[in-house]
Amino acid sequence: MSRWVHGLITLSLVVGMSSCATSTSTTPTPPEQPFRTADFTTAIATFERTASQSPALLNARLDYADFLLDAAPGTCGQRLPEAQSQLDRVTGSHAAQVLFPDGWSRAAELEYRILLADASCGEDPARRTQKLRGAVEAARRAVSRYRDEFDYSSMAVMQFNLSVTERLLGQNAVAVATLQSAIDMAREYGLRDAAAADYQLLLEWRNDAEGAQHAAALMQDFPSRSTTLKFNWSASDATVTVQTDHLRDWAGDINRARAARTLQRQVRASKDGWLLAYQAGSTDFDPGVWPAGDSDSHPPTTVFRPSLLSFPDIAVSKAGELSKVIDRARFAQRVTAETEAQIRKRAPRGALMPELMNSAIASMHFAFDPKTIEAQTRVDYNLQTAMWIDATLQQGVPYEITTAFPLPGFTLLRINQRIEFRYTHAVPCTRDATEAACVEIVVHARPETDALAAALDAMEQSDRPLHYTAATTVRIVTDPKTLTPCVFDLRRYWYLTGANDLDDRWNQEEVIESEHTVRTITY
Repeated sequence: MSRWVHGLITLSLVVGMSSCATSTSTTPTPPEQPFRTADFTTAIATFERTASQSPALLNARLDYADFLLDAAPGTCGQRLPEAQSQLDRVTGSHAAQVLFPDGWSRAAELEYRILLADASCGEDPARRTQKLRGAVEAARRAVSRYRDEFDYSSMAVMQFNLSVTERLLGQNAVAVATLQSAIDMAREYGLRDAAAADYQLLLEWRNDAEGAQHAAALMQDFPSRSTTLKFNWSASDATVTVQTDHLRDWAGDINRARAARTLQRQVRASKDGWLLAYQAGSTDFDPGVWPAGDSDSHPPTTVFRPSLLSFPDIAVSKAGELSKVIDRARFAQRVTAETEAQIRKRAPRGALMPELMNSAIASMHFAFDPKTIEAQTRVDYNLQTAMWIDATLQQGVPYEITTAFPLPGFTLLRINQRIEFRYTHAVPCTRDATEAACVEIVVHARPETDALAAALDAMEQSDRPLHYTAATTVRIVTDPKTLTPCVFDLRRYWYLTGANDLDDRWNQEEVIESEHTVRTITY
């Protein structure tokens, strides 16, 4: 049974490349066979037949475009149009627009590389200039999108590439300024290797005859940062704004919805530690059920699962551990009644309204079950606070653990996932603050292959295997001296199909959906 577990699928999963292993055998290891065009086209055709909207297909197309740029035989005039065609298929797909509503950094970088290669294809100076200018714009988009995806290392590399391309255009002063900006990025995010390369090139551009020694001297004050996070809460009052954006590809249309609410957050000392309580600022809010832009002439054909926009009160120990979710049953009853009232109040017109409304309310009763709320509350608190208590993190160093974590798209299912996290840089605690007194921690979660396979085996029908892909990214901004949270930014997507391995598009049931929830706490 085939499994596509992660969003970034390499072609080795498709063509069965062997992995390296230590061995005492004297039998020589056969050399890896180079990829061929047929390997990529076969993989793409397979995904088109069995999972036409999957992230695996998107990545297979971009992998093929990479191959056409770097390793495929033929002239640039033969290779580049096909690479551009694969990129266009990705950027024009509904799947990419759902997964990356603001644009995909990898696609922007590939656009840059295609334009850069195209600038060298032919001898027309005007055409070369045009392509280089296009490459500059694509590089700028890639820098911005890598930043938005919290991939700061790739962001700094693309800033370096941007400076080189500007210099190819003869914009020397602009190129130097851009390269200096890349150095500033490397210093801010602790990217030592990138900074060393940037300094070396900068000195070459300045015709420094002793560039290597001077570059080493410039690196002597390169910052080496770490943060130690301590739990040290105090009584506080804050306003919490919660906003969730939903995206789904449904029946060939991209549906969007937005949920939003404002709460008051209060922390007070108790006999055993701390009480954290929330109070809704208003009972009028948008639960994010009904797709945006619907009208009487275009009534909705789908609904989104209601967002839980309130949080139960909790008791926290003096050491910072969550000791109790307070009165979860009464909380569940209250938010269920509030949310049902808003679903009915905001319902548009249309023949499907009764059925859709019943579907939304039924999913809410499941998602707002007291056990579900308690489990989600504990996961959120652990991510925001508990797992960082007394942790010392070196800047830019990836750390990894394996733990049970919610599976996107499934309300109650938790399976083992690889959790990678890193302390990226110091940031202001609020938008208006000038001092970088808080730290940003970025967390990535992906299901473990075996755990996911076992979970899918338990759910699927024998004649209809399930294929599932998911990824979760969390950005946390917190005060390292107190672990007082400021921002909790959760992004996740999932893809699921129960398609048979048949050349029958009507036999496919595909779901591709993403959610982006931001909680901002203002004290």
